[in-house]
Amino acid sequence: MDKKYPNDIRHRASELFESGHGYKATATILGLPTATVRDWKRRWAKGEFTHCRQTLAEVLRDVMLETQNLGFRSCR
Repeated sequence: MDKKYPNDIRHRASELFESGHGYKATATILGLPTATVRDWKRRWAKGEFTHCRQTLAEVLRDVMLETQNLGFRSCR
């Protein structure tokens, strides 16, 4: 089962990778399982690691803001 980690943890991992930390050091610093961070590091090296996963609520908020900016009004 894939665990979900908050965006701030993923972002911090990405920053550590960019600064040259390996997956073991990053896992120790963040207190995460080594295997998880190893997988993140492999994906990061390929350019596939994203630390900005949006929640459904964030996506809906963005859509609502976009429609407001376009001048759409609700049907109430």
